[in-house]
Amino acid sequence: MRIIDLDSVHRKIDKSLLKNFGFVNNRYEEDIMDNNFKVVIDIKDDKANSYIIDNEFGDEYTNVDINTVGEFVSTVKDNYERIINNFVDKCTIVDFNYHDQVKEIINYINNKYHDNIEYLWESTPDSGIFRNKKNKKWYAAILSVKEDRVGGKTDKVIMVIDLMYHKGETFDVVDNKSIYPGYHMNKNSWITIRLDGSQDNEFIYKYIDLSYELSLKK
Repeated sequence: MRIIDLDSVHRKIDKSLLKNFGFVNNRYEEDIMDNNFKVVIDIKDDKANSYIIDNEFGDEYTNVDINTVGEFVSTVKDNYERIINNFVDKCTIVDFNYHDQVKEIINYINNKYHDNIEYLWESTPDSGIFRNKKNKKWYAAILSVKEDRVGGKTDKVIMVIDLMYHKGETFDVVDNKSIYPGYHMNKNSWITIRLDGSQDNEFIYKYIDLSYELSLKK
């Protein structure tokens, strides 16, 4: 049996996705290798375990998890890995230990614009962007950065959101306390807002909506 390690890749099971994938009562089965083997994935307590059954004998086929060599075992293992990777891709979602305001901002964008955050950078895996489906333009980026990189006074890591703003008017709203010139963006057309409660959600939502509308004009 293999424990499918989701913690190391910052993912968690989304139970709403299991049925469409083919799970029945938290169990998924798929025959491989001309029905000679069966891959099984079991969900219990939000954890996933997997194993392969030799259909002829009804026993677990453990060769895929030990250092057995050979073309046949490699083929079985490749099929096994394909199904596990497909499960992770289709039945899990990215899960970082964001504080409440970040989660609420992400949920707002998900629910209003039906756009999911895209994680693009290995060096900052909890940072991601939202892309307008109509033209593929970015309109928001949630980033973990050191405070002094955006205009703060310390080197502690904070969460911020980058948003588009009216070109040439960004410094009308920048206060260098909770709103800064766009981090890693054109400072004439992007702003950065701290996500630490210094501005309430309704305030930030208005800027998200504006950024989305501006992205349509690009």
